[in-house]
Amino acid sequence: MYTLDFRGSVGLYHYYFGICALLQDEINISDLKFTTKSGSGFPVMLLCMNTPIQMVYRLWVNRKIRFFNTHSLWYSLQNFYNMVFSHCYQISKLSKSQPESKNWNHSIYVTCRNTGLLHKIDSFSGTDDYVEIITASAYIPLPTYPSYWAVKTRDGKRFYDKCGGRRNFSNSNTFEITTTSLNGTKPYGGFFYKYFYMFMGMFQDYDWLYHKGYSDAKHFLLPILKSKGISSAPPEQVKSTLKLKEFQNLSLNYNNDTQSF
Repeated sequence: MYTLDFRGSVGLYHYYFGICALLQDEINISDLKFTTKSGSGFPVMLLCMNTPIQMVYRLWVNRKIRFFNTHSLWYSLQNFYNMVFSHCYQISKLSKSQPESKNWNHSIYVTCRNTGLLHKIDSFSGTDDYVEIITASAYIPLPTYPSYWAVKTRDGKRFYDKCGGRRNFSNSNTFEITTTSLNGTKPYGGFFYKYFYMFMGMFQDYDWLYHKGYSDAKHFLLPILKSKGISSAPPEQVKSTLKLKEFQNLSLNYNNDTQSF
């Protein structure tokens, strides 16, 4: 099975959402295997759950901006991890497609606190476990968080997102996706811009990055996948722009007492 290997996104997760939206519209997702690290796991989660990406992407951006604009920075950083998990948990419960544990086509890289080594997790006990691992993969431990290392625990190991990339070993069945791999070096793809958009993205909308990801994927990634014999999206696969009533009128306000929206 052909694998798309997504690197970490930092503040350029908008770009990855756009790439995954193009995949959802054009490619049979069941023909692909995904590996992700950090924030790239969230849009791939939507692919695996056959959930329309654009609607959930806009919901997430609006929730995040509301969260940081209505609370102090200290409070926001303290409770951000719980807010991210609550968002993903709600989306997973509203999604119509929830694959059985043996059918996930998504492997997630996390760092183990106990050893400092990367772990590749590709089996999950269920949707809740899957969402927890995705969130832990994107969780950078901060001193502001009350339980500094209280991230996903499995078999006595605690997992989190260790800042920095990982070394990849490419082969003919793997294509590595970074913020620069689709169309050469972009001005928004460098180290400085990743962190610029991470901090500024707390308070502002960078929707244009979503559309650039979609456009770059259409012009540079789609031809590669077609040349590998990956089939087109089947009728039962949702389109990225589909509007589902389940996701309409969801609250933007996060309640930390109930850890829900």
